[in-house]
Amino acid sequence: MKSSSEGKGPRMKKRGNWSVEELTKLRASFGRRPLSQLVRELKRSEETILHRAQKMFAGQKKTGAWTEEDVNCLREMVGCSNLETMALVLGRPKQKVLAKLRHLSKTQRKGRFTEDEILFLKTFGPSRPDWALAIAMGRDVAVLRRKAKALGLGKDKRLEEVPIPEIEPIIRLVPQPRLKMPRWSPEECRILKERYPRVSNLQIARALNRSVSSIVAKANELRLKKDPGRLEEMGRENAARRRDR
Repeated sequence: MKSSSEGKGPRMKKRGNWSVEELTKLRASFGRRPLSQLVRELKRSEETILHRAQKMFAGQKKTGAWTEEDVNCLREMVGCSNLETMALVLGRPKQKVLAKLRHLSKTQRKGRFTEDEILFLKTFGPSRPDWALAIAMGRDVAVLRRKAKALGLGKDKRLEEVPIPEIEPIIRLVPQPRLKMPRWSPEECRILKERYPRVSNLQIARALNRSVSSIVAKANELRLKKDPGRLEEMGRENAARRRDR
């Protein structure tokens, strides 16, 4: 007689009514996160998520001027969602969304990065292709890559880009190259264990020529923790940055 664990297929997805927590997560994340990520987090099928999102956003029809909230929402969806999803979430016709994307793609900012830009790059840089960041941030791809390197940012291994063919005549959608980080050597692990408790992740990333996300992932794997004193220092640094904004 076969055991109950033998021959098991993929884990069953949730069925039935959605909880308030699930609906809140869907509203906040749909279009801003890859669909495959929502499938993993909500433990529901793609079809179920898309059906529920359609019901959730279909009644939201907007006209008139774009608000700052609308534009920020659009910027967060570029490279992660197709035109249909953007239009659904924003409650605007696809042609209006496309026109706004074209407007954003023609914007070119120069000079130093603002704190808001750095926060956006830290938040979305690892999970968005560079062409999408260029549209969302109004910066040249080469400039964004240099800034990301200075911040110790790398691309997520699970990065899933969603192209927007309709915008190709305006900006070339160059597929994001897949970069593989080399395996960690025993010496690198020794340095990480030695420095992680007291040294900033960015400093370690620069010393080891790796991304901050790579440092954090390896530290979690090795179960390394920051010293309480370092955590307090990080809190003061973050508070000072917020005051200076």
